[in-house]
Amino acid sequence: MRLREQARRTVVRAVLGTIALGFVAAAVVFAHLAVWYWLRPNWGELDIALAMAAADLVIAVLLLWLAACWSPGRVEREALAVRRRAWDGAAVSVAMSALVLRLLRQLVTIVSRKRSKPAQ
Repeated sequence: MRLREQARRTVVRAVLGTIALGFVAAAVVFAHLAVWYWLRPNWGELDIALAMAAADLVIAVLLLWLAACWSPGRVEREALAVRRRAWDGAAVSVAMSALVLRLLRQLVTIVSRKRSKPAQ
């Protein structure tokens, strides 16, 4: 039930985020149009287009640089360490279970051999 509610909340958040991104895209388009019309009386159309393309390129490069330099934070590193410790503990538990199971099989084999041997 908890997972179903979490999934539903995630879907609603994704839909709302997608709608918000649509509005952001529209705002960027209208901002470009506003700059275009603001610069139009003084600059030529080609100059405006090149200036806006250059500005967009600079912003894109800055955002890409920021994304590339963004390293994991303290909380993310701690969560990864906790996950690794949990996996290590699970691996040890599985290994111990496998060893105990193997030991039990050997004991059963030894006991069954002793029972099947005729008494002399």
